[in-house]
Amino acid sequence: MKLMIILQNAYMDREGSVLSGEPLFIMSAYSWKYTSFDNVTERRLKKIVPNACDIIFGNASPKIGNNPNSFFSYDENHVGRMILKYKPDLVLLCGKEAGKAENLIRKIGLPYVLSLHPAARILSNEYCKSKRKEIIREIIRIML
Repeated sequence: MKLMIILQNAYMDREGSVLSGEPLFIMSAYSWKYTSFDNVTERRLKKIVPNACDIIFGNASPKIGNNPNSFFSYDENHVGRMILKYKPDLVLLCGKEAGKAENLIRKIGLPYVLSLHPAARILSNEYCKSKRKEIIREIIRIML
């Protein structure tokens, strides 16, 4: 099962660089299960995403900011290219900008789950559990 997680946007040392349709990284289900993470986003995603998925991390924009507060608007062409290239079975849209891809995902006909951004301050353990259950329900629905 390939799950594409679309976050708002990436940040690194050089603002404005373009990812050219490539995801930030891809992890096998095995790696996802046994990898420890350093930041809040990744730790919370571990609570939300089941271990049985191969993960494709992408962003709503191909641009890269220079700090966590960097903001770039949703880019439909960028998201569309990632989906066509990596052909996920399910998409997790995290945050407001990523959530703007909902219409595109629906047009393509992919199942998806909307979520708050994992780094959102209001995100609770209960919310993480509910999103995990929603993803598992979608995976079961896809497999039947």
